[in-house]
Amino acid sequence: MRDMLKKTKKKTENEKTITTLQNYATLVSRKNHKNRLFVMKDMMKCKKIYGCSYQEYYYYRFDTLTDDERKTYITEKKNQLLQKEWNQKADVTFWNHKTALYQQFQNDLNREFLLLTGDNLKEFTKFCKKNPTFIAKTNTRHSHHQIRKVVLNEHMKPEKVYESLLEKNLNLLETELQQEAKLKELYPKSINTIEFITVKHKGKVHITSAVLKIGNGSIVNNLYYGGMVAKIDLKTGIVVTPGLDYRDHRYEKHPSTKTKIVDFEIPEFAVIKQYVLNLALKMKNTNYIAWDIALCDDGPTLVDATMTPIWYQFPEFMDQKKGKLPQMELLLGHKLEESKKKPK
Repeated sequence: MRDMLKKTKKKTENEKTITTLQNYATLVSRKNHKNRLFVMKDMMKCKKIYGCSYQEYYYYRFDTLTDDERKTYITEKKNQLLQKEWNQKADVTFWNHKTALYQQFQNDLNREFLLLTGDNLKEFTKFCKKNPTFIAKTNTRHSHHQIRKVVLNEHMKPEKVYESLLEKNLNLLETELQQEAKLKELYPKSINTIEFITVKHKGKVHITSAVLKIGNGSIVNNLYYGGMVAKIDLKTGIVVTPGLDYRDHRYEKHPSTKTKIVDFEIPEFAVIKQYVLNLALKMKNTNYIAWDIALCDDGPTLVDATMTPIWYQFPEFMDQKKGKLPQMELLLGHKLEESKKKPK
């Protein structure tokens, strides 16, 4: 029976993979007027040789790249190898829940938080009296992520709200952040954050990437939940690309506020970078991290972090179609595929 279930699961996964291949090949074929069968073969080749997912092939325009250019991209598979190189000593259980991170960096949060446990209704009631408006999130990272803004009124019973939040797996509550005025003008309904990727190697922290994450239509700024991202110049703190979303739309200006995205200057960018460097230095055993940072009226604030960074490698973000892998290999001190040595 168990073997039959395994075979059924594998068959379902294979069918899903084939469907994904066909769907993205169709998108590439229509966009660039290329033969669909040729695209499918090239996609399978890129997955085998470069570790490139079918989704990455489409969004990063792998069909327009030479083999030498493809080698420089940090694909899904190569990103996993980077995580093994730098994060193999990381405590996975620490990263499974947001509250572990919040507790370690409590002085950097600039907000109160409360985890609903099923038996702390009194704490919840006290939290609500102090914060009639708050943000509710899913605490577990690997479950379906949700985030809601909750506004209470005198007609709402705390016990009913408590039960409803638990049922929806919205068990991590936070007080609202008040973002800096200029970033709020860009889009006021979400906290527009700066995401950095840092690498700590031999005791020194390197900032390797920065993007601006912007909301669009909701309180969420995540690219895969309706938000958009734009590349930030690490030296100047100026946004150098349009905003891009997962639907492959490009925004020179924000569609809601009409605020210009290209050439938008991040306030206090040097201060924010130093703040991130300090956070990365405090983290033990995890050396390859993506940090989500908000800028509030009283300075930068940690929103979240993950040990599985995502590289945004849209064509608009890449300099001369060259990826970041050579830079990462320079920090490693060897070619990614050539060594299985443990980091020092």
